[in-house]
Amino acid sequence: MIHIERGKIDTFQVGDFSDITRVERNSLTFFFEIEKKRIQTISVRDVKEIEVYGKGITVATIHTITQEKPIIDGDFYIYPNLQLSLYIDFKNEIFAQVLVFDSSLVDLYVPKAYKLIGDSLLRSSNILELNPFKAVNQFVFNTTLEDFKKEYHITTMPVEGVGGKKIFESASLLFEFYNQLLCSIYVKTPCLFDKILVRDYDLNNDKDIERLISTEKVLYHGHWMVIPTLGISIEGDNLTRLCFYNEYVAPFWENIRRPITSW
Repeated sequence: MIHIERGKIDTFQVGDFSDITRVERNSLTFFFEIEKKRIQTISVRDVKEIEVYGKGITVATIHTITQEKPIIDGDFYIYPNLQLSLYIDFKNEIFAQVLVFDSSLVDLYVPKAYKLIGDSLLRSSNILELNPFKAVNQFVFNTTLEDFKKEYHITTMPVEGVGGKKIFESASLLFEFYNQLLCSIYVKTPCLFDKILVRDYDLNNDKDIERLISTEKVLYHGHWMVIPTLGISIEGDNLTRLCFYNEYVAPFWENIRRPITSW
């Protein structure tokens, strides 16, 4: 069990001076993001129990944290007062990632409320086809944010995420813009599509997923399987979500030590 206080995991505190990016302790690996020799984030993965406000907490008892109501963003439970982000694997009942962040990063880690874009504006087909690092159907990577808004008649403002990225989201798809360019497309609910094609694989076919994993190089980044040669990341063993990305985002996915919530 790890102990959590505001911006602190066990004895490690954000804001402290350090040039170490990784520490092994008690069979756990602690990862540190450093900027100007100060710790910006501390994270640890695959934890069964945490201690918060003096109480042992598991995934099953997460609701018993009564001192602060979390902001829930999918599988992320965010506690701004603790500067804490929990990425929860509900199926296996573990905290897939526990991360505390420096107070200067609150605006990046705490999501802002926003309105979903109507699916009908974006989806022209029930089949998705990836051209690796280039496009997904009609969505071309490196399209500017303004051109994207004009093309799909979007009048709402994007949400600002970690690192200043901009996000548009519909019921089935999520689009991330870095430096005003489209770099990532998430398929939030793959089963809503009849087929998801890349080369001769259908990612909605279990046998094709098995063949993909057996024939392509695979990296494991938290609970994501990353296929770097195709620009694909697959969440979970039951295809919970998919991410298609371009060459700009590729180094983030391929750096398996980088916290999942840091880009």
